[in-house]
Amino acid sequence: MPTIQDVAKAAGVSIATVSRVINSPATVSTDKVKRVKSAIEELNYYPNSSGRNLRRSETKTLLMICAATISDVLDGAYEAAARQGYRIVATYADRRQLARGMSYFNELFMGNVDGAILFSALRSDESLVRLCQTVPIVQCSSFLDLPNASSVSTDEEAAAYDAVSHLIETGKHHIGIITQEIMPGAEDSYYTRRERGYRRALMDAGLPVKPERMVRVPGGVQNGYSAGRQLLSEQKVDGIFGVQDTLAFGALVAAQRLGLSIPEQVGIVGIDNTGFSQLSDPGLTTVEQSFHEMGQVAVNMLIEQIRGEMEVKRNVYLQHRLLVRGSTVRGRSDGEAEK
Repeated sequence: MPTIQDVAKAAGVSIATVSRVINSPATVSTDKVKRVKSAIEELNYYPNSSGRNLRRSETKTLLMICAATISDVLDGAYEAAARQGYRIVATYADRRQLARGMSYFNELFMGNVDGAILFSALRSDESLVRLCQTVPIVQCSSFLDLPNASSVSTDEEAAAYDAVSHLIETGKHHIGIITQEIMPGAEDSYYTRRERGYRRALMDAGLPVKPERMVRVPGGVQNGYSAGRQLLSEQKVDGIFGVQDTLAFGALVAAQRLGLSIPEQVGIVGIDNTGFSQLSDPGLTTVEQSFHEMGQVAVNMLIEQIRGEMEVKRNVYLQHRLLVRGSTVRGRSDGEAEK
């Protein structure tokens, strides 16, 4: 693993200059900052957070790196942080930025934060593993198997199991699934866990799990629509489970354009209780997650970790609820909770 001495040598500066670039870049000339940052990126170096904390006081600042944005999660996080005297700096990171690995994370942590929340991280790689070994990290919503990084989320497999079991209870026996393409490093992600719930629900009901009834797409309404048409036209399914509301909504539109009666000829269910599920006609049956509480718990866990009050990695699962609407039961539009 590269050291600060290696960075100094590669940049042609002193160790003290490297330290100033990391902690107080405004005090260093533009040329030297550029050289040091270039060396950090080339060597894939990450500053040791415990060493930095010896030289500076706690910043009371938490970083939230978001690969998706859900306002309830952010609201809960902001509230919990404010109660304990912390502030949150949130940044959106798309796949392109995350793919830059350590150079991207180094830029974020140059600002001196005490820890970070990874919200909806989609993939694991060496840079994330190293990040979790040097900075207090809590994963929120979807999570990956990362060292030292606790998580708070919904039990994705159980949520999917409940959604698919509901379709079966309404008399659907030929159920397809629209899920996401598996990215490298995301072999065990929220959508693969939801796939396990789908398969387990079918097997427990004595129904076959047919590979041709599983369609993988990049995500989004349009892809959900295309996958829905494929399942309904080619596989003649009578039920569709979308691992996201956007995918399920797309399938609902496909069923309507094919002239199928919902929910009599096809029942459709999603997960997340987003605006798509609440505004579609008929309303989309879905699984609601405790997003506001999720944001609060993530911040509280991170602060415990920063303060040394939580030394053991923990995975916390919050309660979910099945909300039944007209896409599975005619006349249901209120999203009444079933579980």
